Amino acid sequence: MKKLIFLIVLTALTTRVSAQSTPQSLKIPLSISNQIVIYSDAAFIDAEGYDGVDILVSPKKADDDTLSKMNLLADNRNSNDSSITYQSKLSTGANNFVFNNIKIITNCRSIKILIPNHIPLLDLEFNTTASDGRLKVKNYKGPVQIAAYFSQLEIEGLTGPFAISDEYGKISVKHIFWSDTAQWSFHNHPYLIRSHSSTIDITVPPDLKAYFYITKDKGKVYSDKVLDSGLVMNGGGMGIALESDSGDIFLKHENNTTIKP
Repeated sequence: MKKLIFLIVLTALTTRVSAQSTPQSLKIPLSISNQIVIYSDAAFIDAEGYDGVDILVSPKKADDDTLSKMNLLADNRNSNDSSITYQSKLSTGANNFVFNNIKIITNCRSIKILIPNHIPLLDLEFNTTASDGRLKVKNYKGPVQIAAYFSQLEIEGLTGPFAISDEYGKISVKHIFWSDTAQWSFHNHPYLIRSHSSTIDITVPPDLKAYFYITKDKGKVYSDKVLDSGLVMNGGGMGIALESDSGDIFLKHENNTTIKP
């Protein structure tokens, strides 16, 4: 599976490494004008947008349902060290695009990350090798790219545009604030969801006007009567790209009338 292009070609322009630790929480100050790349390999991550100016990271108590299924993996009480630190480094990619690469380092199995809304470009890279890990990203306002590799990926309440990819975990996308004015400068479609062998489960409001660009190899597409003839919904509109090598794609209706951005 292809990596995001601008991350492949990173070369060092300026390096600034910093670290800060606390047994309970971490505040990462940043300029709202920064282009941000956030890395973490924690097994369970809840990332959420908020109207602040700093990135806030804290241990998170796993819910009872998660603990009943995977107690040793999800419960921070089983960790001898709950400190959280970070490293920050400025790098540059294609077209001299400068990024602030932030790596969150922790032995906590479950963490929560609050991310300021409207960062000009936000990229989230989650590298846990836990087969039952979970990443949830919700309520973020602004363009975002999200990449996971083994964990289940849950996306909710984003404004977009977005590009989402997962190698081996299920991808669930719901309650998106779709916009026909959303656009990327480096993607062909404003909404892109990719998987290698993951199942893609996406729900859309019944009145959405969209063209779906679906690329698949061995997987199947189940549209639940969402699409008109071909890959058109309600006569067509914004572009939504779904790509899967061997995973199935489920496209369903949702009731989005009570959701507000």
